[in-house]
Amino acid sequence: LTLIDCAGSADLYSYHGNLVASLVSVDPKAPLEFDSYNGSIDLTLPADLKADTQLRTGRGRLLTDFNVTEVGDQVQTQVQADGTKDIRFDKFVRGKINGGGPVLKIETEQGDIHLRKQPAATGNQL
Repeated sequence: LTLIDCAGSADLYSYHGNLVASLVSVDPKAPLEFDSYNGSIDLTLPADLKADTQLRTGRGRLLTDFNVTEVGDQVQTQVQADGTKDIRFDKFVRGKINGGGPVLKIETEQGDIHLRKQPAATGNQL
């Protein structure tokens, strides 16, 4: 599934296949969601995007040129009555881009995530 040079918000899902999307502008109040079970996600968004991220890949890598500031404790530990530790991992990397904003959720089970900044406009070339 491919979207190029779109604007607004998006909620895309693919079971088998890659998602490729390029948004030149986003609705500053609407969440964005991209989900593929068996495929990579390649997403290009405006550099000034403000978002609270929820990012997850089960068997892949997460690559981005955005500065994602992690928030919260990604690992939670509770000590049980018998002294054993119950350690739980948040399945998402939660963070903020440009101070935070609406949710940006990107999830794939078997693929990579590429989260890219939209290149700066250079104007018309003659």
